[in-house]
Amino acid sequence: METEILTGEDIRFLAQQPDAEVGIMLGQMTTLMQNINDLQQDTDDKVAKLESQGWFKRMTNTLFGRNKATKQEIQKNNDKVVTYISQSVAQLYQMNMINERIICSLGNRMNEVYMQVTNMYQEQLNMKSQISQIMAVQQQTLETMGAFVSKLNEKIESVDNFHMLISEIQNGMYSDSSRLYNMCSILSQLDKRQMDDSRKMNLLRDTMERAGVITQEEFTVQKCLQEIVALPTEKIGLIYMELCNFRQSFPANLFADMIESYHFLSKMERMSKKKELIIQRVMDAYELDADASFSVADIADSFFENKQGCLVTLDNVPKIEMHDDNAVPQPSDLLADDAKLTEDEFIELINNLLDEEKTTEALEIAKKYADEGIAFAQFVLGNLYGYGIGIKEDEKEALFWWQKAADQGHAKAQFNLASYFENGTGCDQNYSLAFSWYKKAAEQGFDRAQNSLGVYYNNGWGVEIDENKAFEWIKKAAEQGYAQAQHNLAGFYENGDGCEQNYSLAFSWYKKAAEQGHAEAQNALGIYYKKGLGVDADENKAFEWIKKAAEQGRAEAQNSLAVYYYNGCGVEIDKNKAFEWIKKAAEQGYASAQHDLAGFYEKGDGCEQNYSLAFSWCQKAAEQGYAEAQNSLGLYYHAGWGVEIDENKAFEWIKKAAEQGYDSGQSNLGFFYENGIGCEQNYSLAFSWYKKAAEQGFDRAQNALGLFYKEGHGVDKDLNKAFKFFKKAAEQGNAAAQCNLGVCYAFGEGTRKNSSEAIKWYMKAAEQECVDALYVLGVCFYNGDGVAKSKADAKYYIQKAADAGDSDAIRFMNDYF
Repeated sequence: METEILTGEDIRFLAQQPDAEVGIMLGQMTTLMQNINDLQQDTDDKVAKLESQGWFKRMTNTLFGRNKATKQEIQKNNDKVVTYISQSVAQLYQMNMINERIICSLGNRMNEVYMQVTNMYQEQLNMKSQISQIMAVQQQTLETMGAFVSKLNEKIESVDNFHMLISEIQNGMYSDSSRLYNMCSILSQLDKRQMDDSRKMNLLRDTMERAGVITQEEFTVQKCLQEIVALPTEKIGLIYMELCNFRQSFPANLFADMIESYHFLSKMERMSKKKELIIQRVMDAYELDADASFSVADIADSFFENKQGCLVTLDNVPKIEMHDDNAVPQPSDLLADDAKLTEDEFIELINNLLDEEKTTEALEIAKKYADEGIAFAQFVLGNLYGYGIGIKEDEKEALFWWQKAADQGHAKAQFNLASYFENGTGCDQNYSLAFSWYKKAAEQGFDRAQNSLGVYYNNGWGVEIDENKAFEWIKKAAEQGYAQAQHNLAGFYENGDGCEQNYSLAFSWYKKAAEQGHAEAQNALGIYYKKGLGVDADENKAFEWIKKAAEQGRAEAQNSLAVYYYNGCGVEIDKNKAFEWIKKAAEQGYASAQHDLAGFYEKGDGCEQNYSLAFSWCQKAAEQGYAEAQNSLGLYYHAGWGVEIDENKAFEWIKKAAEQGYDSGQSNLGFFYENGIGCEQNYSLAFSWYKKAAEQGFDRAQNALGLFYKEGHGVDKDLNKAFKFFKKAAEQGNAAAQCNLGVCYAFGEGTRKNSSEAIKWYMKAAEQECVDALYVLGVCFYNGDGVAKSKADAKYYIQKAADAGDSDAIRFMNDYF
């Protein structure tokens, strides 16, 4: 007999709930179930917090005929309440309204309640007619919960689910700015077998640390609670559900209480109450000071430790067998000759055996079905060999079984087979075969294969380059929501590959991928906000997205984030944080960051000045062929910063940078040839390198080239060209060139004589403390050349030049003042 308590009105109410609020509603429901079955003292408090919720009013109206309930009524009718909630959860699931990420936490939560309910009613099984209705209700409760126990197992989609989780973390799928959400999301996917495997847990912790999910960064309790209050509703459900699974953890209990105290309020109440007062009440309840703090790593330690204690395995869940048709199928039943397993059922069976550490039996079953020619079994067996699960890793065996499954049209096996041919894993590398198998899987609609096929068409791997087909296949994968394809498609729109260039569409696709946690897309999105490509420029949003990518370990983003902190773009200037981020990028081998880190040590920005470390990091970048670092390394050898002076090595490194077309390196090489530093003096070569840099618009080279034309060094003397190059450099703000241009106007060299123009350019150079300009300008004031005579002004400028050590200025001051 099945009793359906949920009414049509209730179902319509559930169907109208916003997706973003379903998670928190599920959390509230399971909390109430937990409390009434535990008969805890704080049930009154929980009921009071829930009375304003729409679902609670709907439930009590259905069960008790009014819109509120006391603790006693709730506990007296706990069987009906639990059944009502169970049926509501089942209905939400059937309507596809439960976020997939919440399923695991919800399943474990339902397991706990299931155990409590079965224990509570075990004695009633011996009773007869007087409780028949209660037992009918209770049976419906157990059946509903059992469905979610099964769903918890279905969450493990393949035999390599743990490896997939590791891969997702490495690829930035958990880069949300809320570390609490990231940790709860990851923990929700762990089962007892995995958590009991110390090797796997060490690998997981290490991966989370590398990805920046777990750090040593410390937060005050107040800041943690403020962040919880600020979290959007769609994230609260998963966090709360998972925290409730291990509330014996102090931070978990604290955070769960904060969620109950704020997010359990109605929207109107949240708007009308001061957040800081609510936060303070929670802190007061725990007797915590505002400046009390703990690190992300401390929180993670507590969560991991207590997660193990809360996990429930099916073996530990007591079962109430009311009807034979409710018995859970056993592996032997599923393997009966007349049994027809679906692929999902087969994978579930293998996973259950692996969970129970029955690896030999799992392998035997996989082989049995594979030998019988079942494609999905061949695919699974290939996975077992490919990932070394229950058996020694064997690439050739994996290839063999995937080939068999692929030949039968199994899309995922075709994709795996293609990747092996692409990388030469267990076989010779063969792009043509890889392309062929990717195409077969792509034509079946497998998104990852569609993306790979697009990449092959774009690069001409195993097929002729075809940007139009590349674009088409990438777009198919992107439209299915595959983040990597969305990022790739944005690149196509950005560059106009296979389509018209469109920054707005590029921005849109980068954003879709970024919101899924794709680090490279997050970095690109930050650049788009920075430059205003396809969207209005916004320094703050640029900073936010760059930071998300940086926190995932994206070196380019870490380098950019350092620049943001250094210059105060979208954030307050913080040279210490700038140093920390540039160091993270440098330690990953990112050449630009290594060179910038050298600059930090050279100047002592955010760290102690250290020329030796500056030289060391500069050398690392230079050895990677980074031209700017090669130029800097040459200057380090020339000046003896962090290393002994060595003009030959200085010349060699400057030359490497110059030959790569780096303008500053070309100008410096011109200087080295001009002065015979580390080489024989050679004005012709000096002129040649100055000219290369000058043609790139490098102001110092333009000024040097002007001097060469003026003096006839390495080239025929030409005052007109000298004037031309002085003017180019002067207009860029080069002080020496401004002074030289002033001289050209003063004496009519390469241009008509113009005293007022001469004074104008002398003044510009003097404002930059150019010593030559200070002295000349002072003499002009003394003699009245192009300006009214003024001994006071003359003395001011000449004194400044003298103070800077200019010998002519010193003599002038001694002779005339």
